[in-house]
Amino acid sequence: MEFALRRVQPHDEAIEYYFAPLVSTSLRKKQLNSFVASFANNPLVTIEPALRRCASPVKIVWATADTMFDAKWADWLDKTFTYSRGVRRLEGAKLFFPEEMSDVIAEEALKLWRA
Repeated sequence: MEFALRRVQPHDEAIEYYFAPLVSTSLRKKQLNSFVASFANNPLVTIEPALRRCASPVKIVWATADTMFDAKWADWLDKTFTYSRGVRRLEGAKLFFPEEMSDVIAEEALKLWRA
C-alpha cells in the first residue's frame, strides 16, 4: 500500500494537548528547559551497546528540516541498530508532531511489520 505524501498542520487542540502539561507549573517549565538543554549531546550514545543488541527490526524516518537533531544521527542510528531497515529522509519536514506526516509513518510501519 502506498500513501500520497501530505503534510498536516496540527490544530490548536493538538498543540494545547502536547504543550499544556509541559508549561503548567514553574517546576515543569524548569524541567522542560533542562530536558531540552540535555540534547546538546545525543543521549543515545550512552546506550549504544544496548541499541546494538536490539533484536527488533527498525526503520528510521528522518525529518531533514529538524533543527534539534543533526541529520548525521540518522546514519548513526542506521549503523548502530543491527537490524536497521534503512533511513527514509523526508525533505523539508520537521516531524515534531506525529500528525505532520502520519501517512508516511503509517506506510513505513506497515512495511516494517510485513517484512
